[in-house]
Amino acid sequence: MENIQSIGDLSRRAEQDFGQRVRSLRAAAGMTQAELADKVSHAGMNMTQGMIAKLERGARPTSVGELAVLGQVFGVSSAQLLEAGQMSPESARLAELRLRLTAAEAGVIELAARWEQANTALEVGREKLRGAMRAFQDGIEGIIRSGEGEPDWAGTDAYYVPMDLEAYVDEVTDRGKRSQKG
Repeated sequence: MENIQSIGDLSRRAEQDFGQRVRSLRAAAGMTQAELADKVSHAGMNMTQGMIAKLERGARPTSVGELAVLGQVFGVSSAQLLEAGQMSPESARLAELRLRLTAAEAGVIELAARWEQANTALEVGREKLRGAMRAFQDGIEGIIRSGEGEPDWAGTDAYYVPMDLEAYVDEVTDRGKRSQKG
């Protein structure tokens, strides 16, 4: 019976040591428990802030899958997460730098996706502008061809019709870009 008790103690101690390493890595990365849970969930293992808190206290066992995902999130091997004692300062620093790199990568990926969406929306808008300008040009030509003489608005800036449609679309696009910088 004493042997079973010592195995239970060993297991609890191992979970507590593991939880302490997770807490140290999380703190070194400047993450909250909720942020870590979010990163683990995005990596494919559903976890909540409460589950992270229990894991860090050693109050819940950790599955092999959770171990693998936590190692991936922290940029360390599963073996490093399991090894007894604290991680060396060098390993902890490398893990922190890896987390920063991962966060920067995620930021660039998100910005690139937003840029793609904005670029697509810009092209749709430019095509609508081309269509509206063609309709405007056709309307003016139709009025002039109707033979009712020179319209009273001819030659005014309000009804200027650019000859180069693409140059006009580019100029309007550039005006929009400049207005956002100003």
